[in-house]
Amino acid sequence: MTRPTRFRIARTTALVMVAALAFASIAGPLAAFAAPQPAASAASASVPLAPKGQLEVQLWSSSVSSLLVVSLKLPDTATLPARVRMPLPEGAQVTWAGEIIGTDATRDISRSFTIVDTSGGRAIEFIAEKARALQYEADLPLPTVAGGQVMATMKWVQTTDALGVNPAVKTPAGATAVQITPAPAEQPRTNSAGEALYTLPQQSPALGGGFTLQVAFKQGIAGSASTTSTAQGAGPIPLYALVVVLLVVVVAVVAWALRAGATSPAAGDDGDEADHEA
Repeated sequence: MTRPTRFRIARTTALVMVAALAFASIAGPLAAFAAPQPAASAASASVPLAPKGQLEVQLWSSSVSSLLVVSLKLPDTATLPARVRMPLPEGAQVTWAGEIIGTDATRDISRSFTIVDTSGGRAIEFIAEKARALQYEADLPLPTVAGGQVMATMKWVQTTDALGVNPAVKTPAGATAVQITPAPAEQPRTNSAGEALYTLPQQSPALGGGFTLQVAFKQGIAGSASTTSTAQGAGPIPLYALVVVLLVVVVAVVAWALRAGATSPAAGDDGDEADHEA
């Protein structure tokens, strides 16, 4: 599921800004564009731990990125609020965590989270208050690209109890010669953008156990174009880019004014020329 844009850009109300003030004020606003950070204490120990649920693990890879999407479905009998935990692979950087409200991503609820250490490894923890469908998204280390082939690997360690794990791999539009381990259980489903989702056999690792997802494919022209388009339309222009553009405009205006002043004749010079002609 694609997350709705959660970034905001402050609108510029002045036409001209002094360069020194622009640089002095950039540090604060830019902090709003940073990836969500773990809260110091997002989950209270007084909130009971949620019962075991069903996990779904999706690896989305392209030639320029690898994204991990992990979902947890709690039993309908689970009491809310509840403290939920999901395994977090090494090297994964969480970009969003929260509750899934129906099919409209704009209604999803973002939750503060903490990264906790368990006996088997890392886990993400946050409190679910409204829904029993939970999810987090994380950036993974970049895939390996060699000779036009894209290769990505994700090692999953079961650091929390679960009823089972349903793994899947999504490839970009135009991907060919796709090789996935474990082998897909059925033919992929393709969306309108041409991306393919491969469902893999269900896994039931013991606590502390795990499995490895591997995908390799040839990146086609359609996939490259789709990736570029997605990257270009993923969100608003960063604030620092706007500041740089503004500074360039200011410098250009100042340079033009100085050049115009240097080349324009003074009033006294005009008078002298008039007297000479007379």
